[in-house]
Amino acid sequence: MPDTAFGATRTVPPLWTRLDTFLLLLACLCALCASSLLHFPLTDSFHFGEFFAAALSMTKPLGNSPLPFTIHGGADVFPYLILKTVYGHDNNLIAKTALSYGGLSAIANLLMILTLISAAGVFHARAFWLLPFALFAQDAIGFRDLFFAVNFLIFVQLCKTPRNTASLRWLFSTMLGACLALGLLWTHDRGLVSLAIFMLPLLALRLGLGPIFLALFAFAFTLTFLAENLQGFSLNQLIENILFLVRTGGQWRYPTDLSVVGLAGVSVAVNGGMLLVLGRRMYAFRAEPAHFAILLCVALCLLAFMKIGLNRVDLQHAKMTLWAPLFALPLVVSKDQAGVFVLANHSKVRIFLGLFAVALAPLFLNTEVGRFLFVPFLLICLITANAVPSWLQKRLVFLAAALSFAFLLTNIIRPARAMLSGKTGFFSAQNWSLADNQAVSDPIVWAANTLRNAGAPCVFDMTNSGLINAYAKLPACTQFSYPVYAGSQDEASMLGAIVALKPAAVVISGTVDAFAIDGVPMPKRFPVLAARLEQDYSRQMCQFGFCIGYLTAK
Repeated sequence: MPDTAFGATRTVPPLWTRLDTFLLLLACLCALCASSLLHFPLTDSFHFGEFFAAALSMTKPLGNSPLPFTIHGGADVFPYLILKTVYGHDNNLIAKTALSYGGLSAIANLLMILTLISAAGVFHARAFWLLPFALFAQDAIGFRDLFFAVNFLIFVQLCKTPRNTASLRWLFSTMLGACLALGLLWTHDRGLVSLAIFMLPLLALRLGLGPIFLALFAFAFTLTFLAENLQGFSLNQLIENILFLVRTGGQWRYPTDLSVVGLAGVSVAVNGGMLLVLGRRMYAFRAEPAHFAILLCVALCLLAFMKIGLNRVDLQHAKMTLWAPLFALPLVVSKDQAGVFVLANHSKVRIFLGLFAVALAPLFLNTEVGRFLFVPFLLICLITANAVPSWLQKRLVFLAAALSFAFLLTNIIRPARAMLSGKTGFFSAQNWSLADNQAVSDPIVWAANTLRNAGAPCVFDMTNSGLINAYAKLPACTQFSYPVYAGSQDEASMLGAIVALKPAAVVISGTVDAFAIDGVPMPKRFPVLAARLEQDYSRQMCQFGFCIGYLTAK
């Protein structure tokens, strides 16, 4: 069938006859399954607790206490609030809330894959070159990226809109502005970078000032409307939250070792190489506004997510730096590389490719580091293939194909292995009916019950375990639902709130990882606060890695 988009004419075989299209659909299915997998009871009280601590402080405020700072934005609050509204109570919502984040992550994955499919169509890329991103997205794209993915999809559709359909351009411009406002409320850091990533390339589309002003008006109107109608997200509160995020976002990092430095180095090298290739591609398409705008948008994504990922360098954050180079891959692949399946037309080559992929698969199956290494291996092969003789290029492309097939095998196996080991996902009816005491671990149950039995009206927790708030159904005692996100200049504010409220019991210390999440124990981070807690809560009970202090000072 002919393909005449953007003035190009070529013959494309029917979708259902193409192996690479089938593999892409299979990768999407794997992403949907793997993104939503969870294991109950929840043991990571730090990361899962972020879903509850701020939300409970908003729904159960302490008198005239100021509203809490959210850690990421509305993403920390809205799912819990929506579920509470739907069910009419806050009993047995822990599993439901955690599962909803898995479902949102799966949706974000699929939206990003759909965005890449749409963008790759502009450059006539084969589905095979979308496969690496589709396979890796589940490791790097999550619920925080939900509205970023929506904005990206709208922007690509705007780029593809024919110039003689002004009504569609105005519609997509309005949708982009409104969704940028939603994205800023959903996650502040993604929302801020989205403004630059999508508004700057909008200028490159050369659509005139009308669509740009319309997008800005839709952004301002939507943001103002939501701020006036959403409790805890007034314009003043939103600005305070964003300033708090900017002030404290880089104040702590995970402990640094040689492997962390290596991960950072690999991320910078891969992103730097892809930026050079993108630059060459942008120059080649400088006269094509749609192509140029999409490439510019992807280049800005590389820079923004490299900054986000390297802000706290660990394996998970390093993965955030690698989805953008994979997204760029189908947009920069050369004609010679696009013919990888011509190379595999001979039966001996296909057999060898399959065997080689099976042999490589164990590299990516057993460890998270192995899955991380798939991306730089693949991208180094293909970036290098842009600057080597054709005979070597074919071999590098062959190796890239084998890497992708090997990774596909692991993506098929991983969800099955996870389910056999007890993990189930968003689509499990049994998980949606889990009671709260089954959704969290025994230490969380003990700590939460101890605080409630002592008569504490709120939770002050030096171990940064938000699942305690979730099980106890209590708000945080200060604006900082996680003290570790507060700065040294906030120590007096936290101490003042504790002295004023005099909660009957607090979580004063613990042996859980989050008590010293970056290697620095909380008493060393806030020495004055810790000394006052030891003085006023001198009677302590310790169990399951948590120490509860009881108020002894009058």
